[in-house]
Amino acid sequence: MKTGVAYGAVLVGLEPRVVKVTATPSKGAGITITGMPEAAARETFVRVVPVVRDSFVTGGFDVVVEGLPDKVSTAQLDLAVLVAILRTHSATSRFIGEEAVFVGELELSGYAVRPV
Repeated sequence: MKTGVAYGAVLVGLEPRVVKVTATPSKGAGITITGMPEAAARETFVRVVPVVRDSFVTGGFDVVVEGLPDKVSTAQLDLAVLVAILRTHSATSRFIGEEAVFVGELELSGYAVRPV
């Protein structure tokens, strides 16, 4: 497995800001998310875990969100976090554009994307 990178975007007022999300395989079995407020990280974790658990990607992951401004909504980063984790598996890299920006909130089941 390799490091997976995806880009998301958040709104600061009316201006979009691109945020980098990096996922690295870890030795543990869980997913840790840093670089966003603790409550937001827990919510993203709850929405992303069902998809990761049911996918072909196994193991634990350390996810780092870089460049997130203070006091912004983070739900729209769910999809970028998921894509970064999926990119750690080499088979997914060829299906997902490297330069794309992913914006979307996952439903609690993790299997539907809500528009933001």
